[in-house]
Amino acid sequence: MIIWKKVSNKNNILYVDKRIYATGGLIAQTGFSLMAITWLVTVYFAVKAAIQKKIVQHRRWTIVNYSVTFAAVTLRVWLGGFMVVFGTTHYDVYYAYTAWLSWVPNILFILAYLQRKKSFDY
Repeated sequence: MIIWKKVSNKNNILYVDKRIYATGGLIAQTGFSLMAITWLVTVYFAVKAAIQKKIVQHRRWTIVNYSVTFAAVTLRVWLGGFMVVFGTTHYDVYYAYTAWLSWVPNILFILAYLQRKKSFDY
């Protein structure tokens, strides 16, 4: 998360506070950072394929990108499940795992699906 802070009211100067906040510590920060990078890379390749009029590749990259985007939903499902099983006393511990579980299984599932469906125009 980037926080903009005002340095001076007179000149309206802003600076960026580059600290990253995540409840699960370094493990969660790494998971969410790699998810963000993966999201950007898949968007780049989807747009590049669309510009080059490679529609099949564009669709495939868009599907992969959506699986990473869907991590927001998956995160809440995993958190809810962990809260039911373990309660809130170990929230910091399982939040670090959910930072990875929210997107890595999604992308592995969709890559396996696309590998099986090679013959179709996805």
